[in-house]
Amino acid sequence: MYHTTRLIAQQKPSVTAAKSPGSKPANPVIAAISAQHHEPSLWAKTRKMASFYWNGVKQIFKNQSQARQLERQAQAGQVLTRSDYRFLRQSQQDFRKIIPFVFIALILPESIPFLIVFAPSLIPSTCVTANQRNAGREKIKRVRQDIHDTVVEAAARANGPTFDDFKTLKGIIQVADKYQWHLDIHGLGRPALVNFSRFIGLGALGTTNQLRQRLLSHLEFIQHEDKAILKDGLESLSLDEAKVACEDRGISTHDLTEDRLRALLSQTIRLNTIVDPRPLPPILNLTARIYLQNSLIKM
Repeated sequence: MYHTTRLIAQQKPSVTAAKSPGSKPANPVIAAISAQHHEPSLWAKTRKMASFYWNGVKQIFKNQSQARQLERQAQAGQVLTRSDYRFLRQSQQDFRKIIPFVFIALILPESIPFLIVFAPSLIPSTCVTANQRNAGREKIKRVRQDIHDTVVEAAARANGPTFDDFKTLKGIIQVADKYQWHLDIHGLGRPALVNFSRFIGLGALGTTNQLRQRLLSHLEFIQHEDKAILKDGLESLSLDEAKVACEDRGISTHDLTEDRLRALLSQTIRLNTIVDPRPLPPILNLTARIYLQNSLIKM
């Protein structure tokens, strides 16, 4: 009994010490707030981006190999799908950008995020992150608003078309009849070519002839794709595909709901494929989009 009492007495201090008023349990909230965030070093960021760009360049060569296979299939008489045709076109564009992009990446890599926003025609699509792509779309939305304001103001001073002229299909046809000589892409001067190119995200770099050829090639591709989309149905496009198609046609998708962007895309495709009473000039549809921005047309 004596030994048992002595053992209990020896154990009490340790229990008391564990519950001493001087010690407080750790507060998980304070501990979380006090945790330090370790920012990656500049070297770690550089290595990460270099790895991303290198993988992007390798992907271009892989895509080019697949593109050649599609070309052989087309030459053999196989009809390419809409997605095949877009992939083939994008692969060819990316391949032409390799040399200037690698030069920029080696000499001035920190300029690439800037170029993605202000000179997207220099950067291959495989070397653009999702965040950079979203930033580019936000930037071009502001560019489109500036072009809209400039064009509407200049047209008002020259007694040209107004916003109301483009609100209905009938009004757009009347504009086509009245200004048909001004809607030929081959007769456009450099200022108009620059604004059209910037509006659809092609950039404004190059000579006047280069701008014209680039814009003409883009509009021909759009007309070809519009026919394919009509054939397959607009519902065949995923949301990401619909966003890309909208941006290619001058429709800003930043902060736009899916229902709205699909409605705008549907109207634009219908305008591009009108055949009765006659096809409308491709540049007219783009002009209407400059005036209306993301407003719908009364068909």
